[in-house]
Amino acid sequence: MKTEIKKSLKKFRGTVVKIIDEKGVIVAVNNLKTHPLYKKRYFRKKRYKVATDKLQKKGEGVEFVETRPLSRGKKWRII
Repeated sequence: MKTEIKKSLKKFRGTVVKIIDEKGVIVAVNNLKTHPLYKKRYFRKKRYKVATDKLQKKGEGVEFVETRPLSRGKKWRII
């Protein structure tokens, strides 16, 4: 079953850091940013609650996209 993805939806790639239950995981996304004045590069990490259909392993790389709110914290789905 292949789902169509609109181009306007946000899409991220990250790593599974925690398994909540069989239908949800927490994914960490690292972004490399540059300081505007000092030009030093540094990482910013953000964690997202993501819904999943199949069981994911910790440390696995996944790609996810925004969707309608599935629960209070889950607004993302693995593709």
